[in-house]
Amino acid sequence: MDEVHYYRIRADRERELATRQPNIAARQAHLDMAAHYERRITDSRGSEPASPR
Repeated sequence: MDEVHYYRIRADRERELATRQPNIAARQAHLDMAAHYERRITDSRGSEPASPR
């Protein structure tokens, strides 16, 4: 599993967890982590062309 694939799985999981949170602060924390992983994907790709999901 490459780095981008790992971060994609983590971001998807954080978004899934956010949908299950009744507490707004907990939901936002999961969404923030998903955004963090999305930034890591963008940073690791650099100038590579985006691959389809």
